[in-house]
Amino acid sequence: MTITMHTQKQRTIVEQDGTIRVTVPISFVRKGGRKYILAPEGSPSPFQPVRINEVLVKGIARAFQLKEEVESGKMESFRDIGRSNDQSHSYLLRLYRLTALAPDIVQAILNGRQPKTLALQDMLKQMPAHWPEQRRLFGFPQI
Repeated sequence: MTITMHTQKQRTIVEQDGTIRVTVPISFVRKGGRKYILAPEGSPSPFQPVRINEVLVKGIARAFQLKEEVESGKMESFRDIGRSNDQSHSYLLRLYRLTALAPDIVQAILNGRQPKTLALQDMLKQMPAHWPEQRRLFGFPQI
């Protein structure tokens, strides 16, 4: 089997000897010491098996827990929460931004249908407010 990277669209060619050649544009990504093969345009394959990423699920759960603590008045500030849990308030603020994720992204993560390469630390570094931009940045299909 030969892997050749192409930038054009998928195509199928039938050779004169009956050989069928299918060309699929792919890309290789290295994240967290692992190598991944991504489908065209970096989109995850819809046929990936369900894979619950506990770190992402816990991050989202913690973000909504923070939101509840602040909105209910249980805690007055992220500094108070950070002091009581021995966590940096700046980390808690970045985590809190996960509450602004597009609902379909949250649902996909909870169902284990997120892109393989998605990591919590990537989501905490940069969080666009616009949902289509979130989908593009984090590798989810556009709606």
